[in-house]
Amino acid sequence: MFRHWKGLLAAGLAALLGGSALWARFGETGRLVLRREEIALPAATRPFSIALFSDTHLGRHGDAQTLRRVADLIGEQQPDLVIFAGDFFDSYDRDQALLDPDELTAILAEIEAPFGKYAVWGNHDRGGGAHRVYGEWMERGGFVLLQNQAVQLPELGLTLGGVDDVLLGRPDYQLPLGDQPLRLLVCHEPGPAEIRFDSAHLILSGHTHGGQVGLPLVRRLFLPPGSGSYAKGSYPLGDGRFLQVTSGVGVTKVPARLFDPPEVVLLQVVPG
Repeated sequence: MFRHWKGLLAAGLAALLGGSALWARFGETGRLVLRREEIALPAATRPFSIALFSDTHLGRHGDAQTLRRVADLIGEQQPDLVIFAGDFFDSYDRDQALLDPDELTAILAEIEAPFGKYAVWGNHDRGGGAHRVYGEWMERGGFVLLQNQAVQLPELGLTLGGVDDVLLGRPDYQLPLGDQPLRLLVCHEPGPAEIRFDSAHLILSGHTHGGQVGLPLVRRLFLPPGSGSYAKGSYPLGDGRFLQVTSGVGVTKVPARLFDPPEVVLLQVVPG
């Protein structure tokens, strides 16, 4: 009798593990959720919305359909600003035959935002040969690529800065963020950004993929270098400052996600 129950338990566990693996590989990666966050910032002079997405990792495990879902979801939200936090490609040299620049940049161009669309470099955009095309593709898609640059958006009372990738680029840690009341900075990797950019009221990052496995005791083991202690979500930094990290859209290395679905983040910034 004991052997019978032991066999059933083993079979059930094997089925559970097998089902979880199949869901992680084919189910979770095919989803796209909208995560809504409201952030009250004392420096904000008016409410506005930001659609944040990152880490599409287009190529072997992400295609035009992936980007289409993102564009459609953002379009439904009608945000004031759109921010892409880097890693458009996974490995450009390896996957360029799978990537149609006309199709992908046309999808990017369909994304609309009255106060602009902005992007920064990710480590996969700097590496794998992508540095040759990333800037051109973003421009064709209507995105302003902020490479150690800041733009003034006085209608929003906002300075928006973006820095080069920390791991493979040359970020300007002294980037001046202007004299608008609210200072927002986009940096692909959250760990260095939190330490280096203490003048920004709000930092937006990606890179982490949330670990791709959303189990608290496991997630930290899968966070890539540059993540610091951050996985996904909104982190208060003190003095009315916040770091917002998105777990992104795509996958890299291991083509699976578990309890960590691909996401677009809609941030509602309100005066605090």
